[in-house]
Amino acid sequence: MKISIFLHLIFFFLGFFSIEGKKNLVLIASSNGELVYKIHKQSWRRYMNAFGDQFECYFVEFCSDLKTPYLLSNQTLKIQGKESYIPGIFDKCYKALEFFKDRLDEFDYIIRPNLSSFLILPRLDKYLQRQQKKGFYAGPVAIFHNDEGKEGNDLCYAVGTCIIFSSDLAQKLIHEGRCLTGLDYSTYHADDLLFARFFKERQIPLHPIPTFSIERFIEPHRIYPYIGDDVFHFRVRTWGKDRYRYEKLIHEELYEIFYE
Repeated sequence: MKISIFLHLIFFFLGFFSIEGKKNLVLIASSNGELVYKIHKQSWRRYMNAFGDQFECYFVEFCSDLKTPYLLSNQTLKIQGKESYIPGIFDKCYKALEFFKDRLDEFDYIIRPNLSSFLILPRLDKYLQRQQKKGFYAGPVAIFHNDEGKEGNDLCYAVGTCIIFSSDLAQKLIHEGRCLTGLDYSTYHADDLLFARFFKERQIPLHPIPTFSIERFIEPHRIYPYIGDDVFHFRVRTWGKDRYRYEKLIHEELYEIFYE
């Protein structure tokens, strides 16, 4: 009888800790290069701290006049360096992982969205709870044809709007991926392609995530019935001179729908 009770207690605690899990680290590729980015930051700040037990969120930016290698303030990790598309986005993400390297064991996953992304964090949490904790790489899937200029060499990759990978892969990237930083400007050196090649070389499969892209002005309230219950990632990037006004309205409506 005592043995039976003891076994039940063991299974209870094992089940509890496996369900409880760890936090997830959200590193938002950010900058101040365009006025519309102000809207994106305001959108993130509305909800990024609402689920602190599951997600720890930071903007990651290069700062050319920073006197120290890093400065963490107001949930913004500033890194000494110059903003650029290539190699800037990958480089600052790599350096952010280095900054958090002593804490990576506290996290199950690293989520690397860009500034224009909108995440439904409770749905993302449910999605991650169903995934493996090791060797996991995910994102919106696309194919880059003739990778590295080699005909017929297609690369399946997670688009940089939201790249997700487990913390063990973050550790591997820190120790084995420094050669990918500081590369010359080239289409082949985009940050999402570098992540993809690194994981592919180590035989890490890519898992697709449910996503929804908004590239022209449309009221989210109108399209809400067509958005799947499993979608947790939106990419908001309209085109034209009215980006600031339109994207402000889109982000505000997305927040009303999914967080209020």
